[in-house]
Amino acid sequence: MSSKPNTIPIKAIDFDLATRAADQFSTARNVPSAVFPADKPVAGAGEGSSLPPAPVVAAVPLRPKRKPLKKFTVDLPAYVIDAIQSEAFHSKCTARHVVMRGLRAVGIRIDEDDMPEDGRRSKIEA
Repeated sequence: MSSKPNTIPIKAIDFDLATRAADQFSTARNVPSAVFPADKPVAGAGEGSSLPPAPVVAAVPLRPKRKPLKKFTVDLPAYVIDAIQSEAFHSKCTARHVVMRGLRAVGIRIDEDDMPEDGRRSKIEA
């Protein structure tokens, strides 16, 4: 009986081949690249390739930049805060928007761009 150890031959990993395969897979399925812009074209995606050409992606408009905000802390009676929050809930907007509307009503100039109804997202106008 032979006491030869059981060994499994392990080949070295060709990382370039793996990278090319991942790039081809991403291109074929229109997966966005983690590197933008790509420095070099994907191997195998040129002429004579079985892969379809990469689609042209349209630019997405960026949200308009808002002016910098400053914090202004005011201590108010609880019933005033409750009324502001209630108005915001019924108007389906933020409490900040309700306060800004009130400031506008007493004559303080506030640009329209600084009056988002929902502070979490701004609407992109086409």
